[in-house]
Amino acid sequence: MVHCDGTVEATIADPEKGPSQQELEAFRDAALASPYLSRTLRRELERRSGRTPSPPSIAQPTTGTAARSDTEKDRSPQPVHRRLRVFSFDPSTGGALDTVDINQTVVTIPWETVDPGPSGEYIEVVDHDPASGCFYAPVDLNDRQLIAADGLAPAEGNPKFHQQMVYAVAMRTIHTVEEALGRKALWSPHTDGVNDAEYVQKLRLYPHALRDRNAYYNPLKKALLFGYFPARPLDPASL
Repeated sequence: MVHCDGTVEATIADPEKGPSQQELEAFRDAALASPYLSRTLRRELERRSGRTPSPPSIAQPTTGTAARSDTEKDRSPQPVHRRLRVFSFDPSTGGALDTVDINQTVVTIPWETVDPGPSGEYIEVVDHDPASGCFYAPVDLNDRQLIAADGLAPAEGNPKFHQQMVYAVAMRTIHTVEEALGRKALWSPHTDGVNDAEYVQKLRLYPHALRDRNAYYNPLKKALLFGYFPARPLDPASL
């Protein structure tokens, strides 16, 4: 709940020193107002504070100025998942008859609002190619045609697909880790000296960071740097 609700987290200045009585009361009030509070914890906090337990909420019809507008009533619910196509193996497997049917797949990840890049809550794709000094145009996953088609079709020569794939695979990995840990994933902070630390919200992904058969994590940039290289001609005997 604390990691999901910044208002609750902000009530205690330094958890390591232990909260004061005033901070505990502020924490309790913020927690009771939080939408992430479980019913069990809500009853316990209300009991300890001497408050009358809140009755179960029952939706009541509203009229007049309190009624929702027709636009709000007709608004479509937000999707639960986003589906994006990726290469399932090395792209060269698409050129062999025995592997052509399995070299592509669709990754299902939790839905989130993303800006072109893609850039969301956890990661930001920055497509800068230092070798050529080029910034590739970012893919917009909010495009209705891309949403309907499960994203761009896998293509070795399309930088926008490369952006889509690193985002999809990274988000799928983050989701799997969070399910295993039972909490939000957090990136290591920027450190300045011994005690100072700067919060890092987004991990950066560079799809074309270097021209090499390699990829690595840069702790200073808080980024994953991916390499790329020209494909070798296929051996006709292997087809």
